[in-house]
Amino acid sequence: MAQVNANVTASALVTATIAGAVVTITAKALGTIGNAITLTYTDNGAEAGATVTGSGTLSGAIDAADFGAFDGVIGFSTSDAAYAATFAAADNRVGFYNAVANGSKNMFYAFGKLLSNLLNWTNQQYISMPFSDAVGALGTANSYFDSKISFVISDDEFGNRLALFAAGSKAIVAPYICSLACMMAEISWYLM
Repeated sequence: MAQVNANVTASALVTATIAGAVVTITAKALGTIGNAITLTYTDNGAEAGATVTGSGTLSGAIDAADFGAFDGVIGFSTSDAAYAATFAAADNRVGFYNAVANGSKNMFYAFGKLLSNLLNWTNQQYISMPFSDAVGALGTANSYFDSKISFVISDDEFGNRLALFAAGSKAIVAPYICSLACMMAEISWYLM
């Protein structure tokens, strides 16, 4: 574990944890990008004393994520469009595409804009966004729309705009409005 985590090249790609005599190596990149990292083992003699099982490809960390009983909206930002689409397909999940250089900045900004304006949730599309995620081609944008991936589109005339913001293949406001309606019905029931 210490050798993997101390190695500059390896530690940029994976993290190693230990439990007893078992070292588990997990990809830092999530989804199919992390899954594509190839794990190979070279036996350098008896001094290592290791037995390796499961060599091949790694699993990305989100594959084993456990969100517990939380039923609110969960956002996940990735530069892997296929994985964003898989994540976005589940109820109350936002699969947000991002450029690697930006990380999750646009997703956090979009959630901040939504949640800071509780009186006007009518349209979260086309709001100005701070960073370009390099989505400008119509074909790419259409495939993201079809897959219900939330993303920022960049245009020479209009700049960076939130093109789609969806949770579980519905408008991002749907789970919040439903929750608010349930809360209002509960208050009405208590007042009767």
